[in-house]
Amino acid sequence: MNILIAGAGKVGYNLSKILSKEHNVTVIDNNQDALEKLEENIDVFTIAGDLRNAKVYTHLKEDFDFFIAVTNNDEINIISSLIADNFLSIENKIVRLTNID
Repeated sequence: MNILIAGAGKVGYNLSKILSKEHNVTVIDNNQDALEKLEENIDVFTIAGDLRNAKVYTHLKEDFDFFIAVTNNDEINIISSLIADNFLSIENKIVRLTNID
């Protein structure tokens, strides 16, 4: 499976660590330090970029089975999910929301 994860924080890191054992994982985040930590410790492909910028997604050519948005910002998670859906072929989307209102 091809999995695209939006966010390289604690949740994104741990998801990447688990999922990359059996799947192809790509992680997008604008935090270069977090991406470097991922690259050093886990076999994933990373992309530095603003998740709210459509240009970040236009360079991805493969289809994804899952898009998982796990930043600590609900708005970024929702926006990135909508943008990714417009530019990529994604079968399933999971969006982390902390504010139920």
